[in-house]
Amino acid sequence: MNQEKLNQDSPEVKELVNRIIGSTADEGKMIHTGWLAFKRLCIPATASPNQVEGMRRAFMCGAQHAFAGVMSMLGSEGEPTEQDMERMRLLDLELREFVEEMRSANDC
Repeated sequence: MNQEKLNQDSPEVKELVNRIIGSTADEGKMIHTGWLAFKRLCIPATASPNQVEGMRRAFMCGAQHAFAGVMSMLGSEGEPTEQDMERMRLLDLELREFVEEMRSANDC
């Protein structure tokens, strides 16, 4: 892949992202790796250490909130219910809409 802006929807990028997510999840570092990518792509090099730390905390709070919400809504029945799957679909939709918003604004 060249240095030009990558097509995030290309099969090559999706495969690479899936491999990275899989390996970092196996190491217990998936969210940390996401933070490093976010920091590299979205935080200006001129940001102060306090700004970077504030962004890291906000990123991690968002990750914790999403994870806790998913774990809570899935409950403890074992197999996911239709309601569980609908909730996951809506969560996916909400996040996809945010990604589109970011792409449209040329942010991150």
